[in-house]
Amino acid sequence: MWKEASLFLKKQLKEKSVTLVYDEGPKEDKYGRKLAYVFCEGININELMVKSGYGIVAYILKSNTSLLPQMLQSEKEAKASKTGVWSIKGFVDEEKHHYNRNDAA
Repeated sequence: MWKEASLFLKKQLKEKSVTLVYDEGPKEDKYGRKLAYVFCEGININELMVKSGYGIVAYILKSNTSLLPQMLQSEKEAKASKTGVWSIKGFVDEEKHHYNRNDAA
C-alpha cells in the first residue's frame, strides 16, 4: 500500500507547483516537520490522499482544525467504499488512529 500511495502522490504533484497553507496553530511539530495543507492547482492534496484511501485523519492539533470537517467526510467516504487502506482488514487501528505496519501490504 505504501508504494501505491507514493506513486499516486508523485503522479499528482509531478512537475507542478504546490502551495503550503498553514492553519492557526504551530507551523512545525517538535520534530521540525511542517504542519500544513498541501494544495496543487487548487486541490487539497491532503484531502485527496485521504479520500483516495492513501491516508487517515489522525494526530490533529486543536489549533489546526479549519479543514477537519472536510477531511473527516473524505475519510468516511473512503472507509464506506473500502478504498485503499480501508480495503485491507485490520490495516488501520481505528482506536489508536494509526496503521498496523505488520499488516502493511
